Amino acid sequence: MSKFSLEKQRIFPYLAWITVFLFSLFIYSITLELKKTTSDLEIRSAKLEANVKQDVLNIQFPN
Repeated sequence: MSKFSLEKQRIFPYLAWITVFLFSLFIYSITLELKKTTSDLEIRSAKLEANVKQDVLNIQFPN
């Protein structure tokens, strides 16, 4: 190890904890986005399934 290694710096614990905190926020935001996307896909899937089960002559297409 060199005498200027990062672990020997006084600020290292703070930088490490800030990095951990920011990474956890990043993962949390990805999780929220994934949850929103899956709920949107569930809604679209239900609508598509309802359209598939309709009689062919009664299907209404959006403009």
